[in-house]
Amino acid sequence: ALIYENGLYLISQRKPEDSFGGFWELPGGKKEPNESLEQCVVRELKEELGIEVSIKKFYKIVNYEYPNRKVRLNIFLCGIKSGTPEKIDVADFAWVKPQDLPKYNFPDADQTLIEEVMKKDWAADEQAKYQHEYLEGIRLFNAGFYFECHEMIEDLWMKVEGLDKLHYQALIQVAVGVHHYKNGNWPGAIAMYE
Repeated sequence: ALIYENGLYLISQRKPEDSFGGFWELPGGKKEPNESLEQCVVRELKEELGIEVSIKKFYKIVNYEYPNRKVRLNIFLCGIKSGTPEKIDVADFAWVKPQDLPKYNFPDADQTLIEEVMKKDWAADEQAKYQHEYLEGIRLFNAGFYFECHEMIEDLWMKVEGLDKLHYQALIQVAVGVHHYKNGNWPGAIAMYE
């Protein structure tokens, strides 16, 4: 959960016995089977910090490969609906100014995201010609994350009509076609392009 309120970001510190113990992170956790990503965010924030959040939008997918495992972070921009953060299942939490984020020790997978949100102008983002999700989908495609591109742009595709819908659909189909091709699924790739 990327929570930004009154010019501050809410971050939490992992407990010493956790993997990456002592590191700071955006609050959240692992998705349970049969749980949507959104349900996961809401549940994790309730369990870790005792707050109820509302999800404003899907913000970003971060893929990172450590020497012994790969991680995928699905980042949602959220607001606090009710409650005040408490240390329930975290070592600590803090409300931090964007420029102070580098003072906290984040895992390697979070570094690019932290650099990005330090400079983020959320008000300008609302006025942008292209929605963040669209630009993020293009970034994912260019980085070779074709399935993730599909997931990112599919949310936009479902909400629009007319030429925008066709544009998003074309991007989704190209991403899925290349995904099939890269995975050796020739029939799937050919069917998508047909």
